[in-house]
Amino acid sequence: MIEGKGALNVVFKLLAGLGVLMALEFVLDAMDRSPLYFPPEPPQELLEPQWRWTCDEAACRFAYDAMVTSCEGRQPLPRQCILNRQGFHDTEEFAAGDDFDERMRILMLGDSFTFGLYADIGKSYVETIEANFPQSIVWNTGIPGAGTHQALALFQEYAPVLQPHLTILGFFINDFGDNVLPIDLRLWLALEDGRIFMRRYDNNDGEAVTLDEQKAYYYRAHGLEPPANEIERAVGRTRLGSLLLRMIDIGGGGKPRT
Repeated sequence: MIEGKGALNVVFKLLAGLGVLMALEFVLDAMDRSPLYFPPEPPQELLEPQWRWTCDEAACRFAYDAMVTSCEGRQPLPRQCILNRQGFHDTEEFAAGDDFDERMRILMLGDSFTFGLYADIGKSYVETIEANFPQSIVWNTGIPGAGTHQALALFQEYAPVLQPHLTILGFFINDFGDNVLPIDLRLWLALEDGRIFMRRYDNNDGEAVTLDEQKAYYYRAHGLEPPANEIERAVGRTRLGSLLLRMIDIGGGGKPRT
């Protein structure tokens, strides 16, 4: 009989604890003070594209007219608004000029480093080359997130037209992974503290797999990896679970969980 009462006490305590947790969850949800770690759906306002892309068999580039409109409205980074009509970060059009045959012609290929994404205006390595060789024509086809497969596609498209004397390829370790990814559209996600650059694809054991918008939102949206499993996803969709995951992040020094 005593053992039966002890078991009932344990059950009552568990039910009481569950009730407290449910009450706390209800209060936090009503106050909306603890954002979900893994929202069921990405808020639509977070999916507003900042960079307008167009992609074809000749790789990706910026959509010039759309970018002009974007730059007239919400101002992106100044470098993002320096584009030629071919959709590349260059003040020179990719076409033959009157002095075309008289000048040294240099074609630059690469990703964000060649683009100069994080460099001050005039301080990227491409702009340094231009400044040191003012009599030369330097064309910049660097595209953030591009791999060397896109650089090859751009070379095959523009080299016959531009006939460069010198071609320089900016190649980095991450390009090995980028080359697994298809040439396709990109996705920008807006966050409270800025914007992060996303792909619609992820590298899964050497295979390029499509990401839906929800998983793309998860992917480093808070500096973290997507949910490791369905249990973590379910926990991160509750207010208390979201608090727990953030406490784990703080305990791990803010590093992504593995």
